[in-house]
Amino acid sequence: MDAKTGNLLGAEALARLYDEKEGWIYPNDFIPIAEETGLIEGMGREMLEKACAFLKEKSVPGLQWINVNVSPGQFVNLNLSNEFAGIVESYDISKSGIHLEITEEAYIADNSLEEKINAFRKNQFQIVLDDFGSGYSSLSRAISNPFTNIKLDISFVRSSLSGEQNILPEMVQAFHKIGFTVTAEGVETAEMADQLREYGCDYFQGYYYSKPVSVKDFVEKYGK
Repeated sequence: MDAKTGNLLGAEALARLYDEKEGWIYPNDFIPIAEETGLIEGMGREMLEKACAFLKEKSVPGLQWINVNVSPGQFVNLNLSNEFAGIVESYDISKSGIHLEITEEAYIADNSLEEKINAFRKNQFQIVLDDFGSGYSSLSRAISNPFTNIKLDISFVRSSLSGEQNILPEMVQAFHKIGFTVTAEGVETAEMADQLREYGCDYFQGYYYSKPVSVKDFVEKYGK
């Protein structure tokens, strides 16, 4: 959501599996298995395809982009940026409508990630750093990479708002000086939104606005 207006601007594509016996199966349970077995590459490609199809087929006022997560396991494919570009082009939508999220843990673990990010940027994709402040953070390393948006981890947001040593305002200001926009995750109350807006955050994501919902429910809620 736009922090200033409260209006919808973007969404994040989230994977869920459903089993008739087990019910809903969440990413923490199946993503590690998908990465270990190599299935993550196909799953990631399917998520991108679904996001492209949504932007092509659905009409949601104000929706400018969908964030699609890219797993570290997918970066093993050195041609990933070209493949993603081909998928988006096949749906005849703008690449500005797809923002690719990588986790903080991924860019810490992959020494060649900057080169791979640059390949995506050459293909006109915007890259978002997810989970900043979750425990691996290095501000100097984050600012040296060609990200366009930094998503502040929910735990970092909560601890900053409740702690005496709150460096969030200065950090948001530093990211803005570099040219990054900032998304605060885990916004759960109007009071949190007011405080984070005062700090200069550009976008909000969290249960105050919506829990994860199905495509059908999303369209019903925001399509009007």
